[in-house]
Amino acid sequence: MQAIPSERPSTWIETLAGVIIFIQFPLIYYIGFSLFPVASGPGVSNGLQDLAKVILFLSLWFLIPLPGFAIGWLRGFPRWVYPYVVFSILSSLYLMVASTPGIALLGCQVFGREMWGIRACMPGLLMVAIVLALTRSSRSLLVFFEKGWNDWTRFVYALFGMMPLVNFISFDEIRDSYEMPFQIGLIVLMSLTAVAYLRSTSPTGRVLSLIAGVGLCVLIDTIAPILYWMESGGVNVAAALIEGVILMLIVFLPALIGLYHHFNQPENRAAP
Repeated sequence: MQAIPSERPSTWIETLAGVIIFIQFPLIYYIGFSLFPVASGPGVSNGLQDLAKVILFLSLWFLIPLPGFAIGWLRGFPRWVYPYVVFSILSSLYLMVASTPGIALLGCQVFGREMWGIRACMPGLLMVAIVLALTRSSRSLLVFFEKGWNDWTRFVYALFGMMPLVNFISFDEIRDSYEMPFQIGLIVLMSLTAVAYLRSTSPTGRVLSLIAGVGLCVLIDTIAPILYWMESGGVNVAAALIEGVILMLIVFLPALIGLYHHFNQPENRAAP
């Protein structure tokens, strides 16, 4: 493959920014909404609780990922921002087919049981418009793709940004007492992977950190739910394992860019 360019390690501030996108979703979802449950009983909810739930909800999907995306864009897409891009896009797509019946403000349901639809994309589109207005050039967005084209591990790391959502979906409808130890382990694992990738000065170290981090996350997201649902016999083990393999392949699909560069190097081209 084409040699992955060496880069200076990210600063600790940049590394912290890179870790936040992996911990904010599970921390807000599992801790914030345990303090302010979405499904409150009659007479329990009040204006302050409703406001807290709205703030938590907006922070979960928009107030942290989108500003991080915007800041990274304005700074020329350093490595730490790549997962923010994928998480922001996927979270908007997820919300388009979701409803939030337990989220209310001033006693009024926020869209009730109606799906968010295109409204889920509005905050992201507003962010894009603001950044384009500040940069006055759409060329600034191309930097994201140019840097990823020259270093395919950036695109792999970007796709790693889907893991908080994958973790959440993988353990859907699984009881909390079984799920929580795995979610805590996944938070630690994602954070360590981000630190190892961003602080690595070696291209080989960056690749190995992604292989280990993505592989272990996918393994937990595949095996742990299988073991849970096997008790009731409600799982297709073969299908679940195949899904895990497909997810792993999707995340590492950008490695094909490296193969393309490798076979297009003059010394590797077939002689006419």
